[in-house]
Amino acid sequence: MDKIDDQDKSIEDKLHVCRNTLFYLSGAPMAQPQPRANVITKALKELRRMEEHRGNITALDERRLRKTLSTFDQSDESQLAQTAFTALWERDFASFDAAVESLLEMRILAHPESIYVNFALESLHALNVTLATRLNRKAFEADSTNPRLLTHILHNSWHAADLTLYGEVLDQLDKLGSDNHHEMKALHGSAIAVLSRHGITNDEYQSHIQNIHELIRPILEGRSDIRFGTGMDVEQYDDDSNEILLEIGIDLDSEQVDRLDDALLDMLSDRSRVSASLNKSVGVLVRDFVGTVEAKAS
Repeated sequence: MDKIDDQDKSIEDKLHVCRNTLFYLSGAPMAQPQPRANVITKALKELRRMEEHRGNITALDERRLRKTLSTFDQSDESQLAQTAFTALWERDFASFDAAVESLLEMRILAHPESIYVNFALESLHALNVTLATRLNRKAFEADSTNPRLLTHILHNSWHAADLTLYGEVLDQLDKLGSDNHHEMKALHGSAIAVLSRHGITNDEYQSHIQNIHELIRPILEGRSDIRFGTGMDVEQYDDDSNEILLEIGIDLDSEQVDRLDDALLDMLSDRSRVSASLNKSVGVLVRDFVGTVEAKAS
């Protein structure tokens, strides 16, 4: 595992989780009352915007947050979404997980595909890869005919290390005649090639990424002041070797970053938990978080 310092800002653009966009339902004129799903998505968009200000929240930010929350109706769906929304901002992960699990158990949602895909993204921000994967699969099952939705599912799948669903979504996009995902298809092929070369299954890869997130999660628990972002890419090196690289940016002081780096090194060097082949397939890089990670809703 490698670590770089603040001066190397070139990977800033690779902290992609926060840059995945939120899914809005189309066809609802803004002058008319918005579908419940879009009200919830608008609130999530506000949460994405506030990510930039973690540690420096102003009175204006607090007013905007209260105003956004006031738009929720009194339905069970909206109230659970509001609970999850607040818990995620406060990084009360247990409350977030419980609220989203309750949303998953609801038999009737106004627009399930929107709820599932957007809370899959938010579950990634909550470092719960397993929950993100379940939500993303539910979104795919709810609607596999909308190329715009499928593109959101595709991006979520990549960051959740779910290469199985990723491949299914690519196949579905091909069947629908969508031709704007060539880069994502190439990325999928490169990742599969890396894992196959070292004999690593998709499930082993995803479990490894989840374990890394679970190691970091307690550090962020209850800490709404810490900025955090991750990104994954397939890196090609000068010696013609390549690997899937998970990059972690976290807004801690250098001593705390060193402690996290040491904890990850201990985990990755434990052969009872991580095989040598898995380490050859997946690299991990920890760095101080510099700059902002933006999100825009489509």
